Amino acid sequence: MITRAHSGKPCRVLRSAFSDAWAQPGAPEPLSMPYQQALTGDLLAAVEQHQIGPLMYEAAGQSVHWLRGIEPVAAVMDRLVTETRQALQSMAGYIA
Repeated sequence: MITRAHSGKPCRVLRSAFSDAWAQPGAPEPLSMPYQQALTGDLLAAVEQHQIGPLMYEAAGQSVHWLRGIEPVAAVMDRLVTETRQALQSMAGYIA
């Protein structure tokens, strides 16, 4: 999800009770940067320090949108090798 709950700037994060609470109808709008981070910084630092899982804030980046599940590394590597071989074979006529 994309939220401004941590810093006041839009950030893609993994959903948590913290981000869900800020997204609820009737929740206050996050403050602008740097005020939102000043408001939440100590709280999120304590959540991290004490490993309070439901409230942990995890930035996710843009690629998390494409995740569809968890695969074993061996399966990912097998697919990578297979697709690389196929690509190289299809290019064989172009390589001298």
